[in-house]
Amino acid sequence: MVEEDRSVGDVSWSVYRVWINAFGGICASTVVAFGFFAAQGISLVATLWISHWSQQAAEYPNSQMYYVYVYTLINVVLGIVLYVRVILLYFGCLSASRLLFGGVLNQILRAPISFFDATPLGRIVNRLSKDIYTLDETIANTLVDLIDTVAIVTVTLVTASFVTPFFIIILLPVLFGYYNSQRYFIKTSRELQRLDSISRSPIFTLLSETLDGLSTIRAFGVERRFVEHNYYLLDTNQRAYFLNFTINCWLGLRLEFVGTCIATAAALAAVLAHSTNSTGGSAFAGLAGVSLTYAFDVTQPLNWTVRMISQLQTQMVSVERIQTYTEMPTEAA
Repeated sequence: MVEEDRSVGDVSWSVYRVWINAFGGICASTVVAFGFFAAQGISLVATLWISHWSQQAAEYPNSQMYYVYVYTLINVVLGIVLYVRVILLYFGCLSASRLLFGGVLNQILRAPISFFDATPLGRIVNRLSKDIYTLDETIANTLVDLIDTVAIVTVTLVTASFVTPFFIIILLPVLFGYYNSQRYFIKTSRELQRLDSISRSPIFTLLSETLDGLSTIRAFGVERRFVEHNYYLLDTNQRAYFLNFTINCWLGLRLEFVGTCIATAAALAAVLAHSTNSTGGSAFAGLAGVSLTYAFDVTQPLNWTVRMISQLQTQMVSVERIQTYTEMPTEAA
């Protein structure tokens, strides 16, 4: 019996390329990503329109329905874009999951006898259950949250930088600290996910072997021995899971601090810009209000972005594990 292989370091870009090709290619991926960024752009336009509406309400009190109609139209377009982008993403993920599952199943059915002699059944079950479940369910949900939060953070930073250029000076060191924290977190989380996946295979193997030899185990009265061994395997698996939970707490503390720094920087930049802008008037006040609204709410999207990047990398470990089976040699046809 051979030891289960475990990659180390970053997930190879070839793994992402395999999934993107199964998703529908670069064009399909670009269209879906554009849909998410377009939705956030339209949402920003709606917010800016309300700001413009509030500035014009006192001067043109009889034209309120015009602003209502335009605002309604913007939100109708936003609703259509929100619906279409999610439908396209989930159909692409379904296509990727179907193609990858078909490929790995075909390779296993055509694998040489030596493969089954050297590979425990639990290891195969683990890849065809937990790893396929990751492809079917979790990657799609992670991508929805990831692209959406990246779009929110991008729109927030661009808006704040456009309204108050001073914000860029403070933003650069904050983003540098943010980048270092997320890189440190992602490396640790990815390796813990790999340990979690590998430590789960012996649990499936023990379950399968115990069920096959249940009568023999009872005949020799060694049930307690197998129960204790099962506890040991479960504890080993849960260590990686628990550590993954604790590093999420570690990350959350640091990202809350980064988000607070960004909100504070945006407020200071708005004050400085107002003191040097004598001609902006109410127009600048409206834009600054929009900028600060986005900046004060950026903490959660920042936190969620790093978590989703980490989750996507750890979930791509499942694609990596499936890819190793799709590339193994088969019996001659």
